[in-house]
Amino acid sequence: MNRAITVLCTLVPSVVLAPAAFAAPPSPADANRVVEYYYSDAGAPVLMNFKLCSGVYEEGPDKNNCLEELDPKSIEQGTDVYIWMKFLVPRDAKASILTQLNHKGITRKTFNRDLDGAIRYRTWHTTQFESPGQWEVAVFHEGVNDVEKLQSITVNVK
Repeated sequence: MNRAITVLCTLVPSVVLAPAAFAAPPSPADANRVVEYYYSDAGAPVLMNFKLCSGVYEEGPDKNNCLEELDPKSIEQGTDVYIWMKFLVPRDAKASILTQLNHKGITRKTFNRDLDGAIRYRTWHTTQFESPGQWEVAVFHEGVNDVEKLQSITVNVK
């Protein structure tokens, strides 16, 4: 039994203190493109990630990240859904984002959010889908002269 405790005491700190898995570093060219874009005069944000979640971490190392991704093919009517997004926003930009919930060809809800410059700007809206059927969740960037659709997700509500 002492051997088991010794092995456990040796392994637990390495498991608890082990750093989270990191992605492979980008190539120098990719890293340079991101940095150059961030410091450029561009005003358009880059939507890096967009998904539906059950919640958002409120503290800890995952703060502001998606708690659990939901399957858009199977959302229960009346369930709280977090529309979670992650953007790269150029340093001096003031980007305006619109999120639309469309059902049967009609926009049912619209959320507006202004984004400040950031390498990793995470934001979300909490909503519920009131009716069963197919919905579209669409994210737009509203520029000075136009509105550009960045991405959309089709959601099937039961």
